[in-house]
Amino acid sequence: MNGTESALFSILNICREGYVSPTQLIWISSALEALYDTLKGQISRTLVDRIELFLGIPENGKKKFKKKIREFYNLRSRFVHGELEIAHPMYKNILDEKFSDYETQLLENCDFGLSIVIATLQKMIKNKWTCINFKEQYFGN
Repeated sequence: MNGTESALFSILNICREGYVSPTQLIWISSALEALYDTLKGQISRTLVDRIELFLGIPENGKKKFKKKIREFYNLRSRFVHGELEIAHPMYKNILDEKFSDYETQLLENCDFGLSIVIATLQKMIKNKWTCINFKEQYFGN
């Protein structure tokens, strides 16, 4: 299975859920990391550099973009490492006053991450590509 197939399967898993949940952060990060072929260690830095390059993030938007990626991965890491406060499992405002803020934070971050995945897939389709390859290079004189 290549990175594009993994990303598509991640999206399908997100679609199966009936409501926003922290697990969607995992599926989205999995899709991003598969599409952008990120290696372990310095994932967010490599990911930011590759997304900016591939999607052509304008210079005046790079600072805001980097901040949003950091927020997304921070929320994902807090969930993975047990530091994210989890809303009441019944997903009712009556049972958990903080549910609305919790849901908003998840929705905003999931929307941001998923929009990158979709924009990436759209550009790949437009170019008739099945995957993206990155090569680190430098030259000396």
